[in-house]
Amino acid sequence: MSTEVEKEKLKEIIPEVQGEKFSKILSEIIIPFSEVVEHETTPDIYSGYEYIPFNKRHPIYKALMKLEFEESIREFKKK
Repeated sequence: MSTEVEKEKLKEIIPEVQGEKFSKILSEIIIPFSEVVEHETTPDIYSGYEYIPFNKRHPIYKALMKLEFEESIREFKKK
């Protein structure tokens, strides 16, 4: 939260709680991750909507996919 208005809204929402009630309320609070972490967007290699044959994809992407596939096959064979 960056603006003073947003901070004031938070103060209105947060109840004044003391003692054991504080622990109870704290354990039930849900804070969206998107509100806590600043967004730094770095572009992905692929968004998933492109049609690119596997052999024409980026070498790093192909290597990662092959590793994941190999690990999945190994896990499947163990069962």
